Amino acid sequence: WQIENESAITDRYEVERSLNGLNFSTIATLLPKKNGRSTNSYDLSDLNISAIRSTGVIYYRIKQVDKDGQYVTTNIKNIRLNSKGIAMAIFPNPVKDFATVSLEMERDTDVMITINDASGKQVQNIPMQLFKGSNIKKINMSTLASGSYMLQINTGDEIKTIPLVKTN
Repeated sequence: WQIENESAITDRYEVERSLNGLNFSTIATLLPKKNGRSTNSYDLSDLNISAIRSTGVIYYRIKQVDKDGQYVTTNIKNIRLNSKGIAMAIFPNPVKDFATVSLEMERDTDVMITINDASGKQVQNIPMQLFKGSNIKKINMSTLASGSYMLQINTGDEIKTIPLVKTN
């Protein structure tokens, strides 16, 4: 990555990784170069990444922390490992009110999200337009009874299903 206006108040850069696009943890810390230039380039390799996840999406961002503790984060970038079509995750699971669905798409597409109860009965149908790249959607499950559900994403070309538990 490249820093355009690096200043003397920058304390460090924290490289953060996430498996769901929301919860990030620091995987490396780099110190500013302090070479008198305002534009500097940095790079970092995330070694042994396949030990963390063999397929799906891994999300990254950079946190620039100043000496006074204030910080800013970059936009989230991601990589897709050995997969095609939809990569998705749901959290929290179990869910109380709102489930967050993280979807990584290879192209813009319309999808249908269907939630079925344990007997297979459809309890929610949610049409959505998703875009190439990272999509994060909240699904209101507060009106559903406690129990086991299946959340299904259908793009027309591909269907992915994830079990989901609803609690009160």
